[in-house]
Amino acid sequence: MLKQKRGFFVQGNSMTTRTAEFQSAMASFTEFDNTDATIKQAPPSLLEIPHEVKIRLLYTNPVCLLTTFDPLTRERNIMTISWVTPLSNRAAFLASMNTRRYSTTLLQRTRRFVLSIPTKDDIPMVLAIGRCTGAKISDKIGHLNVPVWHPFGTEVAPAVLGGCCAFLSCVVEHLEEVDGHFILRCRIERALVHDAYWNGKHFVAKKEKAVAPYLTFLGGGEFAFVEK
Repeated sequence: MLKQKRGFFVQGNSMTTRTAEFQSAMASFTEFDNTDATIKQAPPSLLEIPHEVKIRLLYTNPVCLLTTFDPLTRERNIMTISWVTPLSNRAAFLASMNTRRYSTTLLQRTRRFVLSIPTKDDIPMVLAIGRCTGAKISDKIGHLNVPVWHPFGTEVAPAVLGGCCAFLSCVVEHLEEVDGHFILRCRIERALVHDAYWNGKHFVAKKEKAVAPYLTFLGGGEFAFVEK
């Protein structure tokens, strides 16, 4: 059941529901016929966001899928992240990541990553990614058959397709360890968004387009949906 609260639609997930969604997600991923989990075609209707407003894609603290890639070893990984906070209007932001996360290994080598912003339609994929660690799987993206593409070049981490509505190519400018977490000071280099989620000023699903809203995380396995 959906509950409206302060402009968000909140969906409660019991442990039984989350387990069922996870199992469904794992089953549905086998339907992709792409052995390297890479799709070459770019999604239609993408807009490049001007530098002065790139950071607005993170204003609402959306759930993100963070992908990393080492062009020397060809290792890649994917994780969920929502602890992301704008730092300035010059495309700078902070991210917090547990030091035990496998993605931190690749990030410390390359200092680059890509954020993809999923929508309500992607909840099963988000749950599956969040419950699987790259430390125990050589290629988590391929293992889960996550559909990806390379909007920022093949030497940069891929972006996630599915129902994702925005993609950000980012660089880590500073990294330090605090309380068991890496605090990353980052900057958005390029930002792409589906035109159905950008009105020229704000990042929000357009009602007239009838598209799925993107996610923010409430904790405890529950999500909220950002709609105007």
